[in-house]
This record gives sequence, C-alpha cells and structure tokens, in this order.
Amino acid sequence: MWDVRKTLLDATIYKNQTCAKIARSMSKQVATKTIGLSSYGRFDETDSYKERPDFKLIAVAGNYATMTYNMRKIETQYNLFPVIVYMDALYYLTDHEDISVDMPDMPFGTQSLGGYKHEWAIPVDQGVIECLNCATAPPSLKLQFLNAVAHV
Repeated sequence: MWDVRKTLLDATIYKNQTCAKIARSMSKQVATKTIGLSSYGRFDETDSYKERPDFKLIAVAGNYATMTYNMRKIETQYNLFPVIVYMDALYYLTDHEDISVDMPDMPFGTQSLGGYKHEWAIPVDQGVIECLNCATAPPSLKLQFLNAVAHV
C-alpha cells in the first residue's frame, strides 16, 4: 500500500494532482485506521485504553479499503474513474444511461451479494459541468445539486 501511495506523487502517471493528493490522503487513512495502533510502543509501560482494538474504527477503515479496491477494479477493468466519491457511493460519467453497458461484468441490483445499486442517471448539461468543475464546493453540496436534478 505504501508503494502505491508513493506513486501518487508521480505527475507523469497521475495528471490531475488534486485527485492524486486526495487519493494519497485516503490511502494514508486506510493504513493508519486499520493498523495505526499496532505501532503504539508503550503498551508495556502503562495500562492503556489504547490496548483494546477500536472496532468501530476498524469497520470504517474496512469500508475505506473496500471502496478503494472497487475504484481500482473499475479503473483497471473499464478505464472509468469516479468524478465524486462520497461516503459509500461512487459517481461516474459514462456515455450510456444504463451503467451496465459500460461495466458488463459488474454485479448490479439488490439480488447480488456485494452488488452495486444504480440509483439514477442524468444528462450532462452545462449546469452539471459547472457543478462538477466547481473547486470550492464540497462533495456534499455537489451531490445535493445532482440529486435535485435527478429527482425532478
């Protein structure tokens, strides 16, 4: 994982350095949240509450790891990159309204264990482009706008 994190500094591989910086931060969070306390060196000196595993943190970090794995799998198999990653959702731009056309081998639907749920598709018009290109808007506000457009 550390080797992958180091490659994110290479501007010849990752053209968008803003995205590379976010990916570096996320990969650090996965590593430190899943195994972070194992490097705590004073367990033998004191009785510390840190000696017990933080199960909530492990579950959250496990979700980070799964999301990272899924993004890399989709990138490798289909050459698609998410335009927004928020909580447990990945948002992609494709040429088809039906995402299964672009990702034919991915499990979709609620009947598939670990499958993906396709929520909505919207045409990419000028408003959507401006929303996605807005550097100052946090992902939550972008998603609020995109959800409003999708559910009109």
